[in-house]
Amino acid sequence: MTHYITTFEIDHIKILSSPSYESYGDEDFDIFNCPACKSIYLIDYEVDSIFLNPENLSAVFSGDVFSCSCCGFDFTGEVIIGAAANEKYKVTLEQIMQSDWKWILK
Repeated sequence: MTHYITTFEIDHIKILSSPSYESYGDEDFDIFNCPACKSIYLIDYEVDSIFLNPENLSAVFSGDVFSCSCCGFDFTGEVIIGAAANEKYKVTLEQIMQSDWKWILK
């Protein structure tokens, strides 16, 4: 059985402590990946901010129509996080451990 990372496995304290993170006050984080190129993104779903770079949390997308910053895949109208998300958007433990985002895990 595939182990997908959930919001409960993300260490919010590590993210909030990151020198490049700007706090909005009520953070709720999750992750998703691009099904086309497998790029991983962190999202604060309370304020609809998508963090593009694990080494620089000031690189943020905040808008209505998100496309993958690496390949241009269009996420319009897709449920990308949570229980209702299509499996193609979920990030496996293996994927995150091979990425620069592994630091966000508990």
